[in-house]
Amino acid sequence: VLTQASEIGANLLGKANAFWKSANKAYEDRVKASTPPAAAAGSSRPKWMTDAAEHEEPEPAARRDRQPKKRPTFTDDGDDHPEDPVLPPRPKPSGSRRPEGPAQPPAAQRDVPTASLFAPAGDAPQSYVSPHRRKPQQPTPSAAPAKPPPPTKPARQYITCSTTILSDAASHRTAGTAAYKLGQFANAEQSFSQAISVLPGGHMGLVPLWNNRAMSRLKTGDGPGAVSDCTAVLELIGTEWKAGDDAADAGGAHGAGMDLGEALVKATTRRAQGYEMNEKWDKAKEDWEKLAGIGNTWGPVGAKAKTEAFRGLDRCRKALAPPPPPAQSTSAASSTPKPKATPKPRPAAVSSGPSEASARLRAANRAAEADEAERYRLKDSIEARLIAWKGGKENNIRALVASLENVLWPELNWVKVGMHELITEQQVKIRYMKAIAKVHPDKLRNATVEHQMIANGVFGALNDAYNVFKPS
Repeated sequence: VLTQASEIGANLLGKANAFWKSANKAYEDRVKASTPPAAAAGSSRPKWMTDAAEHEEPEPAARRDRQPKKRPTFTDDGDDHPEDPVLPPRPKPSGSRRPEGPAQPPAAQRDVPTASLFAPAGDAPQSYVSPHRRKPQQPTPSAAPAKPPPPTKPARQYITCSTTILSDAASHRTAGTAAYKLGQFANAEQSFSQAISVLPGGHMGLVPLWNNRAMSRLKTGDGPGAVSDCTAVLELIGTEWKAGDDAADAGGAHGAGMDLGEALVKATTRRAQGYEMNEKWDKAKEDWEKLAGIGNTWGPVGAKAKTEAFRGLDRCRKALAPPPPPAQSTSAASSTPKPKATPKPRPAAVSSGPSEASARLRAANRAAEADEAERYRLKDSIEARLIAWKGGKENNIRALVASLENVLWPELNWVKVGMHELITEQQVKIRYMKAIAKVHPDKLRNATVEHQMIANGVFGALNDAYNVFKPS
């Protein structure tokens, strides 16, 4: 069985191999039959066109000569046959021989740019300009004379002094500032004067001292003294000084690290106020006009001074304006004018010193200074008396009202209130309102300084205690 099977398999394999070889040979024959000959292998024409050209009969020569020659309209790129020329070549002249290559247009035409519809707007060709046109002669610009450089501002020369002198001046200045805050303007002026006497002349530390003494003198009614101090400040700094041009040395050796612009504004403002106090309205108007023109370049100090300058200008204009003529009634205007009597010559005005307004201002300043001094003297005793009255019962409105007779003075006519009269909320409210009415500051304007200080302390303590007691 195995032998028969192997024979059958070998027979089938041989037949299959023979069939494959015959089929492969038949495929190769078909491919060779369909492939064009070698002569036409380089042509791109199809096979049917090549076969038709081979079997086409040649045309007789006589008939071919009679037919007119036509310009070919189509030429195959793969056609190897050269075309026949349409026209014979033009004979070349024998005289001059031109160089081979494309003909070049004239130079003038070569320079003219051609316009394009697709060119951008900025690339439009310009009009033709002949190179032989005479160009106009342009005058050569003469060299401008060199401007002289602006004059340089000389550097400020600072005056120095020892640290001992600076510390003495600072101590006097501190004492003067403390006295001014307490309302003791005469003592403040004296302290500032001592500080000024310590420093050498021309020292930058004199600027704030002069300004502070001018303010103290304005409070005491010394207008000429204030004007003198402010003028000294303006002369030391310089009236032409501007913001950013200069500044005092910040190290302290020259007196400060101060803002000269702020000092200049303060000096100008206080000098204008001094001129107004002396009724020199024209000079005060000049200073106010300077302050009104500085703008806001000096910061908050300049803005505040500018607002105050407008008010000062308004006062000066009103003082310098002539008085309006008296209005005449209609009946008097219609009546026959009466002849005016010849006015008697008035005696020449004689300056009698400061005006009444200046005298009143000085008296008011002296009274205010005395009042402040009295308050400062009684401060400790009044505080001790108030602490003894409200000590430990600051929030107990009943205890405070029941013990008011221990702190109030007899001339106030306060009637003692017992605790049995302060039981209900309504009773507390009624007694509280009566006590507030007795010590209200508006009703004690004519009282002594001591009584006013006691009343102010009692008024504040009762208000705080009632706010705690008051039902929400």
